[in-house]
Amino acid sequence: MYMFRENARRILTQTALAFGRLFGGTAIFLLVVGGVAAGWEVPPEPGSGSTSNRFTPEADESEAKAERIPPTTETFTIEQLQSMAMVCNPTIAQAMDEIRALRGRWLQSGLRPNPAVGWLAEEMGNDGRAGRQGIEFSQEFITAGKLDLNRAVVQQQINSARSELAGQQRRVLNDVQTAAYRVLGDHQRIEILRELQRINEEVVGACNSLLDAQEIALTDLLKAQIELETTTMRLRVENREYNGTRRALAGIVGRSDLTDFHVEGSLAEDLPVLDWETSLARLFAASPELHEARAAVSQARCEVARQRAGRVSDVEVGGAVAYNTASEYTEVTLGVGMPVKLFDRNQGNIAEAEARLIAARREVDRLRLAMYHRLADGYREYQVAREQAETYKDSILPKAKRSLTLTAEGFRRGEQTYLELLNAQQTYFYANLDFIESLEGVWVTATEIEGLLLSGGLDSVLDDE
Repeated sequence: MYMFRENARRILTQTALAFGRLFGGTAIFLLVVGGVAAGWEVPPEPGSGSTSNRFTPEADESEAKAERIPPTTETFTIEQLQSMAMVCNPTIAQAMDEIRALRGRWLQSGLRPNPAVGWLAEEMGNDGRAGRQGIEFSQEFITAGKLDLNRAVVQQQINSARSELAGQQRRVLNDVQTAAYRVLGDHQRIEILRELQRINEEVVGACNSLLDAQEIALTDLLKAQIELETTTMRLRVENREYNGTRRALAGIVGRSDLTDFHVEGSLAEDLPVLDWETSLARLFAASPELHEARAAVSQARCEVARQRAGRVSDVEVGGAVAYNTASEYTEVTLGVGMPVKLFDRNQGNIAEAEARLIAARREVDRLRLAMYHRLADGYREYQVAREQAETYKDSILPKAKRSLTLTAEGFRRGEQTYLELLNAQQTYFYANLDFIESLEGVWVTATEIEGLLLSGGLDSVLDDE
């Protein structure tokens, strides 16, 4: 027992001495290793010109945090509603958050591996000595520019996310504008129906007087009453439609607290004039959907380069610095190792990346054809609505108004019956309602075309992957 204690005491004493001598002789070496490792952990600042940072994403001014908007007034222009939506619609913030998340991924994907450091103790207790005591270390070196290629892949994801942000902003603007035109249309229909209701009330009153004077039959009074009740019902329905479209507009803006407000503007003024060739060229040049698809092609191309670089082995360098208590010498051991690519040359991942690159290119072609098809449908609807609006404005409404004027004059001379006057009034007012419907169609379809066929201002933009 005494000998065991003495040997243990001797081993511990020699271990302590070895530890001191080892650290005295290897301090400079550890400082160099630590400094290099610390340098690898800090990526160069964006815009510094470093070649290893050439894929740094640039900051978007549009992603600055928006300030809270002040309390709004009761009447808004479409531009004011769109400005509010850029601040309050949550999908815009979601798209910005996605970009910030990808920037974090970009940073992480290019960081070098951390060095490993450990304590080495061998042959402890041999001849009652502490054996060989020291520090061991290892560092993996990533070859073939894989870290830059990793960041190149994520950079294309950032570009795609920026296109998604621009597209979502356009979707929100389009939806706000479309909903605002529907609110304007509902409001103008309400005004016409109110006027028609007032006239029908006058007709019913006149028919009651004429029936008392036995100048008309009871059936004429019943027809007038039915028309009044029908108009009143349509007015109630239109008021509900008006309230519903305003709530929908407030939801797209992101201001559910807006309840009683009006939209400033008129559907009949400055109708948009669109040309097929110009609209098609603008769509293919400016569509965020196409930009996003092209970014996906660039990402797939970078992924192919990254997987091909995977055929080159990474290098691991390691070593140890130890003090041998038996020989009383400080010993250094170095080693270099790398996998030998005999069987796994990353050929499966390369084949997958190449196939996905082909698929991404075909997706651009598919999207162009789909957008062409959607634009053709939208432009057809625009042409029909505009032709109807122009026909009502230039022909039907003037004739209906002229017919109403002549019928009213004939009624005053006793040449026309009251029901004929009623019919002329109804024709004029219903033509106005159809005119508003066609105007609304012009503005909605023109917004869709000029807005690059984008809609869905409240659809989530979060990545489902």
